[in-house]
Amino acid sequence: MRDILFNALNYGAIGCVLFFIILVIISRTKIFEAVRDEEGQFRKGISPKGIFGLSLMLGFFVGIIWWSNAGFAQTIEAPNFYLLWWNAFLTFMVIHLFDLVVIDLMLIVWWHPKFLNLPETDYYTKSSPHIKGFIKGIPLGAVLSMVISLLYLAI
Repeated sequence: MRDILFNALNYGAIGCVLFFIILVIISRTKIFEAVRDEEGQFRKGISPKGIFGLSLMLGFFVGIIWWSNAGFAQTIEAPNFYLLWWNAFLTFMVIHLFDLVVIDLMLIVWWHPKFLNLPETDYYTKSSPHIKGFIKGIPLGAVLSMVISLLYLAI
């Protein structure tokens, strides 16, 4: 278990940096506005630009989880599905927690810097929508980690 935690923290930390860079790029290209409204809700008709942004985010998570499993497989001889899934899920959770605490709560809600031009709506000024989103993201991360771990074993 120590190997899983060490690996997930290492790849998760790298993932946090890359995730932040991707978020900066997405915010500068106005993809956020194509996906979410001022209340923070997903738009009903997402434009091709929004679909590209969501695909980029999903691709990032697939890539970092795959890379984490590959790194873990180098430290453990013939890891089984259970070990790969835990490694993948913990890597996801490190990035997911970073997103909640550092980006959503500290940056967007508490600091709420003027240069980001964020609207004064509940989504951008209160913690509860972000905590609810974090909770909703956990099953997504569990399933994504399971699929990637199964694919990793199959290939």
